[in-house]
Amino acid sequence: LSREQAAKQDLERAKRRLEAELSERSDQEGDNKRLLEELRQQVAQLESELAQTQQRLDEETHAKTLALKNVRELESTVQELRDDLESEKAARDRAENQKRDLKEELEALRLELIDTGTNSEAQAEALRKHEAELSNARKQLEVDAAAHEIALSELRKKHATAVDALTEQLEAMKRVKLAVENSKTQMETSNADLTNQLNTALAAKAETEKRRRALEQKLNAKMMKLEEVEQQKADLEERLAKATAEGEALSAALEESENKLSKFARSEAANATTLQELRQSLEDETRAKLAIQTRLRQAESEREGLKDSLEEEEQGKMALEKHVQLLQQQMDDVKAKVAEDAKLLETLEDTRKRLQRDRDEMSNRNEELQAQVEKLEKSRKKLQGELEDANHALAAQRSDQVTNERKLKKLEASLAEAQATATRLQTEKDQNDRDMRQRETALLTKERELEELQERLEDSERQRTNLAKELDDLVSHTDDAGKSRIELEQNNFKLETQLKELHQSFEELEDEMAQLAMEKQRADLQINALKAQLERELATKDEGFEEQKRQLQKLNRELKEELEDEKKQRLNLSQQRKKLDAELSEVKQRAEVADRQRDEFSKQLKRLQLLSMDLKRELDASMKSRDDALTAARDLEKRLRATESERAQAVEDLAASERTCRTAKSERDEALEEANASQSAKNLLIEDKKKLEATVMHREEELEEAQTAREEAEDRYKRTLSLMEQAQIDLGLERSNTQRLEAANVSLEKTVKELRDKMAELEKEGGKRLKLQVTALEGRLAATEEQLEAESREHQKAAREARRNDKKLKDLMQMLDEEKLSTTQMKEQMEKAQSAAKRFKGAMESMEDEINQLKSQRRRLQRDLEEITEQKETSERELLTLRSKINRLSYRPLDNYTGDSDQELSPFDIYNFRTGRMGSTGVSRPSTRTGGDNTPDDAQSGADLDAANSDPNVSVTLPNSNHTSAE
Repeated sequence: LSREQAAKQDLERAKRRLEAELSERSDQEGDNKRLLEELRQQVAQLESELAQTQQRLDEETHAKTLALKNVRELESTVQELRDDLESEKAARDRAENQKRDLKEELEALRLELIDTGTNSEAQAEALRKHEAELSNARKQLEVDAAAHEIALSELRKKHATAVDALTEQLEAMKRVKLAVENSKTQMETSNADLTNQLNTALAAKAETEKRRRALEQKLNAKMMKLEEVEQQKADLEERLAKATAEGEALSAALEESENKLSKFARSEAANATTLQELRQSLEDETRAKLAIQTRLRQAESEREGLKDSLEEEEQGKMALEKHVQLLQQQMDDVKAKVAEDAKLLETLEDTRKRLQRDRDEMSNRNEELQAQVEKLEKSRKKLQGELEDANHALAAQRSDQVTNERKLKKLEASLAEAQATATRLQTEKDQNDRDMRQRETALLTKERELEELQERLEDSERQRTNLAKELDDLVSHTDDAGKSRIELEQNNFKLETQLKELHQSFEELEDEMAQLAMEKQRADLQINALKAQLERELATKDEGFEEQKRQLQKLNRELKEELEDEKKQRLNLSQQRKKLDAELSEVKQRAEVADRQRDEFSKQLKRLQLLSMDLKRELDASMKSRDDALTAARDLEKRLRATESERAQAVEDLAASERTCRTAKSERDEALEEANASQSAKNLLIEDKKKLEATVMHREEELEEAQTAREEAEDRYKRTLSLMEQAQIDLGLERSNTQRLEAANVSLEKTVKELRDKMAELEKEGGKRLKLQVTALEGRLAATEEQLEAESREHQKAAREARRNDKKLKDLMQMLDEEKLSTTQMKEQMEKAQSAAKRFKGAMESMEDEINQLKSQRRRLQRDLEEITEQKETSERELLTLRSKINRLSYRPLDNYTGDSDQELSPFDIYNFRTGRMGSTGVSRPSTRTGGDNTPDDAQSGADLDAANSDPNVSVTLPNSNHTSAE
């Protein structure tokens, strides 16, 4: 019993101990559960932090890829900048060469300006002199015209007085006729006197025959001279026709050259406003146009050169701006990347701090867990000792074995759970160690990346410095583009500020790296302590890292794809570069084509210069022909003077003198017509010269309009030529009529001679048949008078034809006026063409030489015009002298016969006086004074006298020597 009681007591003690241990273990299990929950929470936090770090790592890898892309882009941009710098250097060399060429051209243009300035001043002075001479000549012409009109009025008055005197003489002749009729009764008683008078008449007849023969010889000589004059006139007309044809050919060639010039000169649209202003005043135009054209040429050449240089500089500027923009973008990207890297570094520092905190917490937890594990091991050892004691006790007490075995099973289960927790914690520790190792490797890679970024930044800084130096060189060479230099300096300043900021950020990064190195050392110490705990946690994250590896593989694939894309882009860039090279080659080819075209234009200019030289030669030939025509006209005038002197000598015999007067008047009319024709030709030549000057000044007509106008002018000229031919035919008919009339006059003179012979024979035979013969002779005289009236009528017809010719000449003048109107219309069309020419530009440089040549030709033409005007003045003076002489000669016969009443006149003289008067009134002055039936007063008065003579009851008396004799 004592033993059983002792055993019971021992069992109760053991039971109490076990209950106390169970309560302690239950408490420990609760604490362990709390620790497990806390550990699970920490593991969840660590997993979330690992996920965040993984995201950050992904972001870092993405940023790394972006940085690599940016670095590649920077390298490509640097290469492009190098290429652009090389191209800009080449462009700069070209610009310098062009600048040198432009300087040389400017110096040449300045020299040309100086030369042209001197020439323009000399031309302006010559033009002023020429204009002053022209104004003086115009004034003299106006004065001469007024004097001529005054002289004409005086001549008309003299003619009226002469007509009045003739009427008075006719009345006196009628009185004489009545006296002769009264004296017929005394004819029979005066037979002796008649015989004596017939003897004297026969002697006078012999003398008159001698004079007639001399006059006939003179007339034959004058006819020969007239034929020679007509031949010379025909030669002159042929020369004038040739000269006009040559002038037309020259005008056509000049028009063609001017049309070509107008085609080449359509680029002067910008100067049209100045030309319109210059057209308002011809004086200012001739003075200022040369200087303006030279200035415009210089300005346009300088403008074109400056445009070329500015275009090249703008292209270089645009390329530089593009490169600067790219550099700015790249620097902005680098800044963004640096900012991102700084942010990443900050985030890494935060994560590092968090990891350090977690590591400290894990180390604390590991220490606590280790303490707990030590406590558990101590308790296990205690339990093992107690189990051995219990086994001994159970062996002693088999009754309590079942209960003890159950308790032991429970204890083994709890121990298995504790071992499982210990192994799980060990695995978590291993995982944490692996995570720390990976983080260390990631930090090392980040450090390497930072070092690479630093190296790249240093390279970029070096490149930037090189680029800044090259930009400074470029800016120093681009003196003309000040704005681009300022912008580049601003951009350079911005880049320098950005680089300074980058340096500061890099210094901050280096400080942070030093701090990171210090913290790394500290972390290494802490990591060595946390390796045991992190090894378990890192084991579970191997799968996550495998997934990260997969993602990294995907990123590598994406990077490879991006590399392929970059390769494709590089290929595209190379292709674009090849295209640009091809375009440059095309541009060079175009430049070569332009140079060829310029050479062709120069060749065409040379051809035009040759054509202008040919035209000049033709103009010289036309001027020579004109001079020959003037010399011929002077010869004609000399011959007219000689004929007038001969006429003055031949005034003694009325018949011959009046015939010579008629011929002289006809020659005068022809000479006047020739002079008018030559003057009209001169006017035409002057107008042609003016047109040539206007066309040379303007030179902007269009080809089609000029051709149509030329065709119309040719048609009009053909019409004028046809009208002139008709006028010449009419003149030939008039000449033939005059020759026929002269032949009739010669036949009448022969009949008069025969009648006089018969009168002499009848006077010898006796005076019985004298009356019958006198009546027969009076009948014949009446017939001759009728013939003379018929001749006067024919003269009237000739006068009418001359009037018709005058009308035709007036029509020709109207045609010329119409041509002038057409020229005005052409000028309006030229103005329209000029307004259309404003739209076109080009080829001014190639036209400068040709314009200078045309200016020289214009100067020569102006000199020729001055010579022509001088010759015209001389010819007009000579013509005025000729007209005055002719007018004097035309009124000399009347003065000779109206002077004295005591002068004896033969019947032959009276007859010649009447016929001469009628011829003079009928031919030379056809339209001055007309009668009722369009016949002159002189002719009517002559008809009255003839009617008086036709009376058969009228007898003829021959008065004494103191009275006039009539037949």
